[in-house]
Amino acid sequence: MAGMCVVLLISAMSGCGTSVQEPEIQAMEETLEMEETPEMEAAEEEEAEFSGWMLSNLIGSVTAETQVDKKDDFYTAVNKDWLASAEIPAGYVQVMPAIDRLQEVEEQMTALMTDETQTSHEAGLVQTLYSQYMDMETRNEMGMEPLRECINEIQALETIDEVRRYMEAPEQFWVNMSQVSRVPDAKDSSIYLVYVAPSAFSLDDADEYRSMTSVGERKKSADENMIIELLVHAGMTQEEAKEINDRFFALETKIAEASMGISAQQEPDYLERIYNPMTVEEIMEISPNYPLINMLQTYLDAGVERFNIMEPEWLKRMNELFVEENVEDIKACLIRNTAMEMSLFLDQSSMELSNERYNAIYGLETELIIEKWAYDNCASENSLLGMAAGKMYVDAYVSEKTKTEVTDIAQEVIAVYKRRLENNEWLTEETRKNAIEKLDNIELQIAYPDDWSLYDFSGLEFKSTEEGGSLIENYKAMYSYSVKMDAGQAILPVDREQWIIPPQTVNAFYYMSGNSITILAGYLGGDNFAVLMPYDEALIRNVIKEYLKK
Repeated sequence: MAGMCVVLLISAMSGCGTSVQEPEIQAMEETLEMEETPEMEAAEEEEAEFSGWMLSNLIGSVTAETQVDKKDDFYTAVNKDWLASAEIPAGYVQVMPAIDRLQEVEEQMTALMTDETQTSHEAGLVQTLYSQYMDMETRNEMGMEPLRECINEIQALETIDEVRRYMEAPEQFWVNMSQVSRVPDAKDSSIYLVYVAPSAFSLDDADEYRSMTSVGERKKSADENMIIELLVHAGMTQEEAKEINDRFFALETKIAEASMGISAQQEPDYLERIYNPMTVEEIMEISPNYPLINMLQTYLDAGVERFNIMEPEWLKRMNELFVEENVEDIKACLIRNTAMEMSLFLDQSSMELSNERYNAIYGLETELIIEKWAYDNCASENSLLGMAAGKMYVDAYVSEKTKTEVTDIAQEVIAVYKRRLENNEWLTEETRKNAIEKLDNIELQIAYPDDWSLYDFSGLEFKSTEEGGSLIENYKAMYSYSVKMDAGQAILPVDREQWIIPPQTVNAFYYMSGNSITILAGYLGGDNFAVLMPYDEALIRNVIKEYLKK
């Protein structure tokens, strides 16, 4: 329960905190240098005797023999036993107390996905997809044929017009050269704005293409090994596969050079730079070649009239590249992206290659755990069926009593903050008034949604394997349905009660755009909440109140 308080306290503060800009930091440092005292000199001498901080969160850096003084490194000293004994579970890149809870939720959801007593429409969808994902016999029989069909279609394209028409088809979402998201408008949070951004780069950070680090080199090597082996597995020669990858990376580099990297996100004007609402006509004016507008047809059909182009320079570069002389490079990019995206839904050899890539990037030696990958793609927050699976999870494992108790705790914490603000003497009256207004309007999303009708899957149908359906065809249907639903909601006023993450997720956070505190059902178990329930509730609340008085 104390952990819950910390989450709420940090979440509430994060929406109205202040940050010190770099010039201010420099000025502070100069002042400190000018006013150095004998006490500071003594502290510096003591610090010089300490050899330096240890990367204690790196597995293996802390052992049972490690000696650390609390005065030198309090975190490592008090957590030494856990740090020395912690082991990364199979299939994960890190270990932390929340991992235990995450594994418990995965086990619970997996049980539901194989539970024949589940009869809801949502359960039918999730169970059908999970069953087909786990059916490696059928997937192995199908082999690489779905990918070969796509490769053959792409290779048959001869002109830039044919390439555009291929990319505009809704079923070709595998090509993935831009990403679209519906979020509250940054300048008017009562309405939605459809944001358009570059697709994720293979090296993640666009800065890597300007100056590659060792991390970028490792990712590049892992991706290259996987895509070449995957394309060879699909029938290409080694030389053909390598040429596809080389052409792809050369084109991606040109795109990345006109895109923002992580360094740009740290600039004070970043939020202003990525706010560029445009009409259809304005978008077509700066990019008549790259068929972005046609790829947004589902949103246009729903009535969306403007889109936020987060990086206009990226779109201009895409327009420059989509010309006849680059047809073969663009085709290579389409083949590569399709193969990478589709690999998780093909045969076991393809999944093994994905797992090898994952291990190479993160320095692991884990075996392929199909059950975990099935959960991630069918029932986790990463799945397009996340909310359908969430409804199953809540019905089976979450009580209204838990939702009520945690909501009460959250409201108590907010009330304490309000009293503190009302009695605050150092804020200006305007700032204090605005802070209280923001606090009064915080939306609490606790455990699970109150209104499940906002997550309607009634129009989505899957075909089982016996009915002639397949994993890939059902995934395509799910993707098309999710885009259509998203487009329909994009023209409606923002509903602050709508959840952006499904309830089975093990997380709790403050969402700035919605001014909301979310504590998900997946988080409310294990050591986070449920373990305290046997104790006297009045006693627990008194402990919380005493904590908040400090």
